[in-house]
Amino acid sequence: GKPQELDDAVLRRLVKRIYVPLPDPNVRRLLLKNQLKGQAFKLSNHDLERLAVETEGYSGSDLRALCEEAAMMPIRELGPQNILTIKANQLRPLRYEDFRNAMTAIRPSLQKSKWDELEKWNDEFGAS
Repeated sequence: GKPQELDDAVLRRLVKRIYVPLPDPNVRRLLLKNQLKGQAFKLSNHDLERLAVETEGYSGSDLRALCEEAAMMPIRELGPQNILTIKANQLRPLRYEDFRNAMTAIRPSLQKSKWDELEKWNDEFGAS
């Protein structure tokens, strides 16, 4: 996966070179909402907006991993005794704090400098 490491012969054979940028805040908000479908959660629209801003630099797969980690927070609170007997509908809903805590474990998969390299490559070689 590093397009800047492709040699000229390979680049000539690639008819289209499509760069998919990181999701902007609106797309991140929609991705988070989509990941939360079917989950019990207590997130206001304001909370979703804050998360969309706070997850700058996260890719779609990073956001999925973040939601999975946040979903584990209520389960981890149960302790080993209760985890075997509790039903899914008895778990507390996800909260904003679960996502903030999950962000300490789930960071963006690529540093900003790497995305800058990809954008530079796209400017030079990408399809318009």
